[in-house]
Amino acid sequence: KENLGVEYAVIKWPDQTLNKKVLKESRKIIENSEIAPFFLKVFGIQLHPDGCIILKCVDERKEIFNLREKLINNVKGIPKKQSSWAHIPLGRILSPVGSETMQKLKRLITEIDNDINHNLLINSVHIVHEQQWYMEKKDYLFTKNLNKRS
Repeated sequence: KENLGVEYAVIKWPDQTLNKKVLKESRKIIENSEIAPFFLKVFGIQLHPDGCIILKCVDERKEIFNLREKLINNVKGIPKKQSSWAHIPLGRILSPVGSETMQKLKRLITEIDNDINHNLLINSVHIVHEQQWYMEKKDYLFTKNLNKRS
């Protein structure tokens, strides 16, 4: 549970040096954004051809997309390569597993896909320095708790 996160935007890829101005501008935009807590609908699991395994999500209020767009449009130097959908990364297959194991994994994902139906309360946004893939090792650089709108 502590390793799950919803990616809003990437302010630096692992092979890039952190631009402190990008970090400062991103933090300012997040701080000044009015976002009420919202539910993210988690509705299935998916395996991508690159080996990435994700939980499929729908952000009905488009809070993730709106904040992502605000960051991309207003922070000079933020990477152009960004996700365009809402999801929760679970992991990635990094080395060949063989066709038999892959077929078993695909069958398992097909079996459990329809059983995943959950509303996840999002009540905070973080800027995270992820030092190891999939949040195994991370530092929280900033947290904004989302407040109910009156």
